[in-house]
Amino acid sequence: MIILRRTFTILLLLASQSFIFAGTTGKIAGYVKDQETGDPLIGCNVLVEGTYLGAASDGTGAFFILNVPPGSYTVKAMMIGYTAKAITDVSVAIDLTTTVNFGLQQTAILGETVTVTYERPAIQNDRTSSDVHISEDVISELPVQDLNDILELQSGITKDAGGGIHVRGGRGSEVAYWVDGIPVTDSYDGSSAIEVDVNSIQELQLVSGTFNAEYGQAMSGIINIVTQTGGTKLNGSFDSHIGDYYSPNDKIMLGIDNYKPSATQNYSFSLSGPLVFEKLRFFLSERKYRSDGWLNGINYFTTTGMSGDSIIVPMNWQERSSFNGKLSLFLTRDMNLHFNTLISNREYQDYNHFFKWNPGGNPYRFDNGKNYSMSLNHIFSAKTFYTIKISKSLSEYTQYLYKNPLNSLYVHPDFLNVPGYTFSTGGTDQFHFYRNTNTSLFKFDFSTQLTPKNLVKFGSEYRSHDLELESFSIVAKRDEFGIEIEPFTPDTLDTSTPSHNYYYEKPDEFSLYIQDKLEYRMFIVNLGIRYDYFNSNSSVLADPSDPNIYYPFKQEHVNMTMEERKAIWYKDVTPKTSISPRLGLAFPITDQGVIHFSYGHFFQIPSFQYLYDNPGFKVLTSGGTYGVYGNADLKPQKTVMYELGLQQQLLSDLSLDITMFYRDIRDWVSTGAPIQTTLPGVTYVTYINRDYANSRGIVLSLRQNILNFAFVNIEYTYQIAEGSNSNPEEEYFSLQDNAEPTRQITPLDWDQRHTLNGALTINKKEWGGSLIGRYGSGYPYTPSYGISTRTGLSLASTLPSNSRRKPTTIEMDLKCSRSFSIPHFNGLIYVQIYNLFDTRNANNVFSDTGEPDYTTSASNVGRDIYSTNTVEEFIIYPDWYSTPREILLGIKLSF
Repeated sequence: MIILRRTFTILLLLASQSFIFAGTTGKIAGYVKDQETGDPLIGCNVLVEGTYLGAASDGTGAFFILNVPPGSYTVKAMMIGYTAKAITDVSVAIDLTTTVNFGLQQTAILGETVTVTYERPAIQNDRTSSDVHISEDVISELPVQDLNDILELQSGITKDAGGGIHVRGGRGSEVAYWVDGIPVTDSYDGSSAIEVDVNSIQELQLVSGTFNAEYGQAMSGIINIVTQTGGTKLNGSFDSHIGDYYSPNDKIMLGIDNYKPSATQNYSFSLSGPLVFEKLRFFLSERKYRSDGWLNGINYFTTTGMSGDSIIVPMNWQERSSFNGKLSLFLTRDMNLHFNTLISNREYQDYNHFFKWNPGGNPYRFDNGKNYSMSLNHIFSAKTFYTIKISKSLSEYTQYLYKNPLNSLYVHPDFLNVPGYTFSTGGTDQFHFYRNTNTSLFKFDFSTQLTPKNLVKFGSEYRSHDLELESFSIVAKRDEFGIEIEPFTPDTLDTSTPSHNYYYEKPDEFSLYIQDKLEYRMFIVNLGIRYDYFNSNSSVLADPSDPNIYYPFKQEHVNMTMEERKAIWYKDVTPKTSISPRLGLAFPITDQGVIHFSYGHFFQIPSFQYLYDNPGFKVLTSGGTYGVYGNADLKPQKTVMYELGLQQQLLSDLSLDITMFYRDIRDWVSTGAPIQTTLPGVTYVTYINRDYANSRGIVLSLRQNILNFAFVNIEYTYQIAEGSNSNPEEEYFSLQDNAEPTRQITPLDWDQRHTLNGALTINKKEWGGSLIGRYGSGYPYTPSYGISTRTGLSLASTLPSNSRRKPTTIEMDLKCSRSFSIPHFNGLIYVQIYNLFDTRNANNVFSDTGEPDYTTSASNVGRDIYSTNTVEEFIIYPDWYSTPREILLGIKLSF
């Protein structure tokens, strides 16, 4: 650790003079030649208009411009004695090289300029792994509202029944989220700590193949977002839409047969430009979104068990807001200062089928995120720049019904005890959950173009986390004799009891990387290696046979004071390190075709929830198996990934991209065998590194430009994702059900063998439209035989895990728009229809029938005279289906 601290200090001193983004810029390179003779022009100035970026051609006529933010530019070449030439619409993407070549004509007319339009090649020669770059223009044309809507359209992406995103067969927590060069992944569960409004995105990059050594703490993909920066002119926009979910005569979802335009409301605006003077620029964007959702309940009962007003009420409503504020100060041509603030808030409820007739008992959820960052961008020379990024982020999640746990509106937990297949007729959710993750980050990157063909980057990163969690359940208060007080009074128990958990942990991590990009005419190489260090700064049990420090099992421990126990009870864990080599190769076989191959090792610390979950090992003395308990000594999870692909331009406006991949995944988090305590029949389970998985497949992309006004994009994926367990707790659940432990790999829950996504975009004068289609083969599920009775014994059998398939899914979304102009403004009126044909796709099914609305077990349930609903009513789960049709009407104004 001392060596790491010294290394970190040296890098800090080296970079203390300036700051810049990492992983947010691209490169422009090419040659300048005499158009008549073909001779190289030496010392020609090449400038990126609207920026301070530029370069001069060398002795071979070559030039390169580093650190170019993603976007569309005009690049101009100027030299005395030659006509200046400007190439417009030059598109620059993150981490890639855009090739721009100039042929200049000799002239005697001073100031003359020739302007041509850049023709973007269909093939990206220096791409050594699978990635997708989506610009703000493409995003604005598609019927999408959120980041996940965009990601679902890409090849290699599947979405599980809960809406989680999986990249090439990995678990949902294996994706890393980056915004403006900052990792914003919530280390607690692997989700994104903040939400970014799609209207503020300059470019979205999805890396689903092997990614460079500069990216860490991810095993299956990188989602890299670059937000917009203020320019030299004042620009602004306002976007608003309203609408509702609508499906007439729906027998599954309650209350969506009446279209209410105000049920969904969205308002967003952005404003950017110079502030006071041209070198001080700003960008602001904000979004407010509210929706009643599409899953409703009905107030048949109140929380106290009284008859309700029978009004239909939303049960998966949400209110969201997001804010992005960026202030940029361009100090000199080579140095600029940036401050960035990202804030997102979400208040919502998740549908709970049990509370359908008593919606008042369903808890509220709050998800808030903040990220503050500062950077100073400095180009050290035409060939070198280095970067530092400092940020502070907060991710906070809260869940409760009433904020005050002692609120008298809570009712006795016995209200929730009802027969099976019965809706709640009273009662309140008793659970409280509070969690926040504070992460401080320092990131340093150094880039230098050693030769026109050789770009070297190295850097380091340090993260420190403050993780705090508290969870408890409301119980009935008791007097000093242990007798329950009447009438019911809500109470909470001490943290020494299993019903009340609390911890505060401070893990930290450090990384170093170096990589080299070699760009030659016949091949391109991305070569790198990464070192990662992680310390959970926590402890594990010194004596696993006596786990509960509050109520020890061994007599010698019982007689100790709490302070004496703390001195011997735990032992510190050792830090974890890993080394990850990465290699990517690209071979341009012709000017219209490129083959690429990539290979890499990827390590990721398990989500913090598995390191610190269920603290204190509060195992009870009564017989049974308890858990699952966190393990602060978990090792990094590991993936080895291989990829082979081909980009080929088939026709002038038609290109093909085909890639084969294989991922070998080891040390996935799972649960271990029961640990025996000193008390007979009392065991417990912890998380360990044990599960194995692999995924392999082929992805195919076709892109067709039709007559310059229509664009077709087709993405097909064939994929097999198999493993020992889909989630870390699966082995524990099998243990609780007295089932056999996993002995072979089976399809994972998100193993979707075939996906086909297509997008058609049309722009014809002031009319525009886009149509998205998505097809997916069925996800697996574990089938079971129906319950039968034989000689008085009820038997239930299950077939092999995930050996049957759910129904296929298909869905289409539509957006139509018409542009118009009024003084000082450009306008757009649009309509967006999600799930155009109102298809009912089943996300979940009953294991005995494979259907979402029928189970043989219902026929074996007798009528309960005390039940307020029938079994047939209860087994219709509206949340087992995909979202119904949603119709939105909107208007957008910009200047």
